[in-house]
Formats: sequence, structure tokens, C-alpha cells
Amino acid sequence: MDNHPTIIGPQTKAALALIERHRRRELQHGRGQVATRSPSTGATRPYPGGSLRPFPSTMSTIGDVSQHLGLTPRAIRLYEEMGLIACQRGIKNMRMLDETAKARLDAIVELKKLGLTISEIANFLPPQAEAASSALRDRLTQALAALDDQRGAIIAYLARLPAA
Repeated sequence: MDNHPTIIGPQTKAALALIERHRRRELQHGRGQVATRSPSTGATRPYPGGSLRPFPSTMSTIGDVSQHLGLTPRAIRLYEEMGLIACQRGIKNMRMLDETAKARLDAIVELKKLGLTISEIANFLPPQAEAASSALRDRLTQALAALDDQRGAIIAYLARLPAA
């Protein structure tokens, strides 16, 4: 008979540590029970205190959202690191975005197309689903005035060119 305990490999230890961190985070936020995988059987077993909470059907993966909005997954991860969006975690620790995160990403894409830098967007975009700040409105008004000035300068220059 073999009385030696089973030695868990480093990859399994890392996976178990990640599961434990998520379980503790969920319990701290009062979300009840989190499911984990049993390392020996691979079956899902619940922790005491509740049931596994499925993601709503409105959740999307980072890959789906990146293709839809024309962003790279790395950009979305950067925006999450900057605190501009909040991603939840799904199966295999995959980032899942809800409708609020997708709407914020859409606003970020629009503001970038309007010429704002990501640091300006981080300063101007409200932290939650509040209305746009007056500072953002002022910045966009300044950008519009600068474009009007540039348009006037182009028209004046075209008027000075000889006719072809």
C-alpha cells in the first residue's frame, strides 16, 4: 500500500490558488457561493452557502466585444486596468463584459474618434453611468471651435490658390 500523499503539480496549485482568491472575493462582496473544480474529478462542486450564479445572457466575452467595437483585446484589458470599465470573470477566468461595460467601451471608442486621448477620456468619463461631465462638454466644445478655425483657414487658403 502506498501511504504517500498525492503531490500536486505547480499548475494545479496555481489554479487552486486562483479559485480560492475568487471564492474569497465573492464571499467578501456578499455574493454567496462560488463553484470550483475538483482537481481529481474535474466535476463542479459548490462551496457551502448558496448555488452557482450563472452569467446573464447579456454577458459577452472580451473577444466578441473587441470584434464588435473594432478594439483589440489588449486595449480592453488596458481600459480595465485603468479603471474605465469593470469586467467580471467567467469560466476559466475569462473576462466577461455586461451591458454597462459595453456601453462605456462604446463611449470610449466614440470619444477617441473625436480626437480625445485616453488620459483625457479617463479624466472626463464619469465613473459610473452618470451624465457626461461639464468638463467633457467644455473640452468637446473647444475641439469643435478648433475644427471651425481649421475649416476657415482651409477655405481661405483654397480661395488664394490659382484656378486650375
